[in-house]
Amino acid sequence: LLIIWNQRTPLFCIAILSFITNGAISSISPYAFGNYSNLVLHLAINLALLANPIVVLIFTLFPVKSRMLTAVFTSISCIMSVYILITALTAGSLVTGITGGILIVTINVTLTGIVSYTKVGIAVQLHADPIDSHTALLLNGIFTQLGSLVGAVVFFNIIYFTDSFQP
Repeated sequence: LLIIWNQRTPLFCIAILSFITNGAISSISPYAFGNYSNLVLHLAINLALLANPIVVLIFTLFPVKSRMLTAVFTSISCIMSVYILITALTAGSLVTGITGGILIVTINVTLTGIVSYTKVGIAVQLHADPIDSHTALLLNGIFTQLGSLVGAVVFFNIIYFTDSFQP
């Protein structure tokens, strides 16, 4: 499988986004959201689940075709996930009370929306590859799984073999 130059940015972005959503955030969400309350934990998870199909529907109306915009959305996702990571590391003491709960739920739902929008955009960009869309979509799946695997292994080791995250 040969990675064509114009496929590198989307594939790199999909690996990072999968690392964030499937590995990092899913592993640390109890530490980031649960410190506020069970309500915040349930709202953050359930509203994010609702955001995913809504954003994919929005993509059909406003598709992103720019690789630059894909990279910008990936960067925004990284910044938002760093906030969730810091919140998990500090046991929710960054912003406390109702304001902190509202902020963390909003960031998580927005992060899920941006990531879903960007992942669909990357798949559409790779599918439109004039040279070999089949190989491009296969690479999309491979990079998605690699990003998820690396994220899951890294955060499994951090959570279970260090004292970084305290309930």
